[in-house]
Amino acid sequence: MKTRNNKILILAAAVIAFLCAVPLLWFTVTNVKLDGGAYKALVVCTGINGNLELFVKVPIWLLLVFSIFATGTTAANILEITSIPKVIPASILIFCGAFYLITYYPVIILHYTNVSFSIGPIVAIIATIIALAVTLSTKESVQNSL
Repeated sequence: MKTRNNKILILAAAVIAFLCAVPLLWFTVTNVKLDGGAYKALVVCTGINGNLELFVKVPIWLLLVFSIFATGTTAANILEITSIPKVIPASILIFCGAFYLITYYPVIILHYTNVSFSIGPIVAIIATIIALAVTLSTKESVQNSL
């Protein structure tokens, strides 16, 4: 019982972290060339107005909603409200985590000097790791049918 309560508390903290990541600054890009050929000095991307691209372009806020859903599904499984296989929330968290890590690709791998990242993806990545660890450590529950 105590372990179950601890897991729920940890998942609640992960959900709060995902919610906090929405308004945070994710990255800034300087000297951006716009469609018309003009340059804009600074583009600021938050969890609300930013997009991440890994084969498809996905809004950051939508990824955070998916992460919250997966974390809530794990909590519902721990509380024995649902019996959804843990592979589903784990897959969603891995999918979203891959997008969060893509934020660092331009800076770390390509050494772009006009892109700088901030605290938003760090919060999301830590919350994803925590939620994924709890999800994978949770035993599959089997509900008896009447």
